[in-house]
Amino acid sequence: MVRRVSFVQRKTFEFEGSLFQEAITLADFDNDERNELVIGSVEGDLSIFQGEELKWRASNLGMITCLTVGDVKNKGTNSLVVITGEGICYTFDYHGQVDMRAS
Repeated sequence: MVRRVSFVQRKTFEFEGSLFQEAITLADFDNDERNELVIGSVEGDLSIFQGEELKWRASNLGMITCLTVGDVKNKGTNSLVVITGEGICYTFDYHGQVDMRAS
């Protein structure tokens, strides 16, 4: 007899579209010491989930091929870096809300 036990709490997310495996990450984007799920699609949609809640969304960014979160600006806070197939690099910061000014 084989028994299977799962100790993982499952979450469900509403997200449509196709994505590259490098365009999904679990990281602390908003610097609150809790991880968010960040997903980018080939259709150009970017979504950030915290728990099962959609926290932020952007569209029309181009074909998102990869993304990452980290202190890439050496400011002591994390930023979200998004790379598109068109060669555009977006960086997004969080200051109580997502800074929509991509740099």
